[in-house]
Amino acid sequence: MRTKWIFTTIVVFITGLMCGLAFLLYPENPVPFWVLQIMAVSTLLFSWFLYRLLIKPHLLLLSGMQLLKEQDFSTHLHPVKKQGGEPID
Repeated sequence: MRTKWIFTTIVVFITGLMCGLAFLLYPENPVPFWVLQIMAVSTLLFSWFLYRLLIKPHLLLLSGMQLLKEQDFSTHLHPVKKQGGEPID
């Protein structure tokens, strides 16, 4: 949960910084303002993609490690399609 909070804080800070700079630097000329706004939105979309690609699997691994640490073997494991997997002893 802490990783998600840090990631969200960084994304909001970068997006807010881009929007604020666009407003301060280009109050009269709308073209650079809208270019920076589009960059801010694309930053949000890229951050969402990066979150789904990196952070979610990381959190899944952390929850699996927590289950092993607690020795909670009542949860069901998903079958692995890889044939060369090592069996758990």
